[in-house]
Amino acid sequence: MLRSKLALDRGYLSRILRGFAARRLVQITSCKNDGRQKLVELTGKGRKAHSLLNTRAQRHAASILDKLSRADQQRLVAAMRTIEKLMTSKSSLMQRLEYLCFFFLSRHS
Repeated sequence: MLRSKLALDRGYLSRILRGFAARRLVQITSCKNDGRQKLVELTGKGRKAHSLLNTRAQRHAASILDKLSRADQQRLVAAMRTIEKLMTSKSSLMQRLEYLCFFFLSRHS
């Protein structure tokens, strides 16, 4: 399910998840109902990393928005809503971008 959501190659996703597991960010177990499938869960360390990345992203976004006038902020938010509406109505690209951003940021933190 995760592989199809992210539209990633099986081998590439496997390497990413092994790296996360090696860093103890996720725990990977076999599904009880279907041994061919794996269950991936964030560990406590993974939840902390996710929280830290969210905080950093929010601060970064705020630092960008603070440089804009109120009118420009409103225009930007309206434009972002339009993008989100268009993207989510046509594909799950926004979700894929979220996952990929989490992966990228976690490698560079």
